[in-house]
Amino acid sequence: SILPHLTPIIFAMAAAGDADALRQKLQELLPAIREAEKALEAKRRQHDELVEATSAAVSARDALAEAAASPVCVAQQAANRALAEVSSLDAKAVNEVRALPSPPKPVQRTLELIHALVFGDGKSLPKAAPAWSDLQKMLRRTDFLARIKGFRAKGSILENDALLAQLNATYFGGDGSATSAKKPAVAPLTEEAVRRASQAVAMLYLWVQAQLSLAPLLKEGEKARAKADAGSLGVQ
Repeated sequence: SILPHLTPIIFAMAAAGDADALRQKLQELLPAIREAEKALEAKRRQHDELVEATSAAVSARDALAEAAASPVCVAQQAANRALAEVSSLDAKAVNEVRALPSPPKPVQRTLELIHALVFGDGKSLPKAAPAWSDLQKMLRRTDFLARIKGFRAKGSILENDALLAQLNATYFGGDGSATSAKKPAVAPLTEEAVRRASQAVAMLYLWVQAQLSLAPLLKEGEKARAKADAGSLGVQ
């Protein structure tokens, strides 16, 4: 700043009683003083902007961390990981499963879920589980893996709460929760049981589980957004 350098000069001139010289000197220094004040004000604004930007960045970081930890985001990440696993499957692995003359129950039941989710009509579940020969036909399809990779919940049975509950009850026991009191007719499907029977089908099992977990969360999110949109329109 220029002011510390001027202070001794001003005091010396004032002490000498030279008012005209002092006034002249101040007139000469006035532009420099004003420039110094402008520079100081600019620095203050820059500081305020930096503080505001830092605060906004911290808020955005916290919001992203909160969103990343939300159930729907966690479920979506699980679905993405499961899809990556399925994408690693090839025709050889699928053909090895299809060639089984009498598959282990966890393998067959997992493929029944794939059949219902991906290759069903999207409006209903079959009255009886498909025979192994029907599941072999599904595995023989040239677009089998492509259909799974391109699967979208919209238009599938995942949009139907009653069918989703029926799937959970049939394959995972009761309502699909560990605390359900309803006893399933057969042992609930578990990753451990499927993995013991077939590593390849275990990847499909994880994909199914991810879809079943993600679907209701996405529906809740859509309802919340619709409610929020309706509220904002009401305010307007």
